[in-house]
Formats: sequence, structure tokens, C-alpha cells
Amino acid sequence: MFGSKPKEDSILNLMEREKQILQQISAVEALIASVDSVGVAIKAKIEKSVADLVVSECRFKETVKDFATGSVDDDVLLSGKEDVKNSKAIVDTYQEAFDSNKGRFFQLQNQKKELLANLGSVRSVLWQDILTRETEKLRHQLRRTYVAFVLHAENRDGNTINASVRGFFTQFYDELMCLAQDKPAFNQLADVVLSDRLKG
Repeated sequence: MFGSKPKEDSILNLMEREKQILQQISAVEALIASVDSVGVAIKAKIEKSVADLVVSECRFKETVKDFATGSVDDDVLLSGKEDVKNSKAIVDTYQEAFDSNKGRFFQLQNQKKELLANLGSVRSVLWQDILTRETEKLRHQLRRTYVAFVLHAENRDGNTINASVRGFFTQFYDELMCLAQDKPAFNQLADVVLSDRLKG
């Protein structure tokens, strides 16, 4: 059909772009799931290390009391103090890892939002191109039908048929324009077009 090749190329390019974005979204979602899983594991380690720190601190308090009474020497006191220090360092290390992982998680979430926005933009243009293409096809088909009706009409009925076909064309075109405003219904039309028209 005249003028249809550039539009077909545009639609196919947009479909390819849509496919690429969907693949990127899937990849990001897989990363999000992985990062979230790591976050859960780190959080469990934080909870355990905090519990170990509490134990170390309680034990050190008892060691301080024992040192005050002379029942333990300096080495035991220093060892207890070192245990607390090491336990705190472990908690801090896990907390830093958790915060870093959390930052990565939100970064990926934002990346997914951007991809979804891009997907919406591509689909918006894609649907509009499909609408334009299908509208042109329908207009051409209706124009041919209109001409055929008029050519085969008897002279005395020509004006009546002319008005009838013109009215049908106008109504059909208006309905198509209304359909374009109804996104769910129009998306259904687009899906049909993508699965049937482009395969045909």
C-alpha cells in the first residue's frame, strides 16, 4: 500500500526497541532480586554480630569487676577489651555492607523506573504509529468501497447511496478516533495488529 513501507519500518524498529527495553527490565529485576537476597543475608549476620557484641560487652563488664577484686590479671582485662573492640568492628563492617547493598538496591529500583518510563514512551509512539497505519489502511479500503458503491449505483439513487456511504465512513472514522482515546481497548487493538497484521 502506498506510503506504508516507512511506517512498517518505524513500527518494526519500535517493536525491536520495546523488546530490548523489556529484556533490560528483566535483567534489572533479576539483579534487584539478587541484591535483595544479599541484603537479607547481611541483615541476618548483623543481628548475629550484634548479639555477639552484647555477649562480649556483658562478659567484659564481669571481667572488669573481677579485675577490681584482683581475681584476674591485666592480660585477661585487655583480652576482654579486645573482644569487645573486635565485635564492634564486625558489626560496623556488616552495617557498612548492608548500607552499600541498600544503596545498590535503590539504584536498581530507580533504573527500573527509568526503563519503565522509556517503555511507556516507546509504546505510546508505537501505538500511535499503529493507529496511523491502520487508519490509513481503513481509509483506503473505505474509499475504494465508497467509489465502488457510487459507480454501481443507479443514477436516480446515486445521491442517496453517496450520502449513506459517506455517513458510514464518517461514523467509522469517528469511532476509530474514540477507540484511540480508550487506552485499554486500543492496546487490545494494537496487540491484535502486532500478532496478526505483521505476521500476515
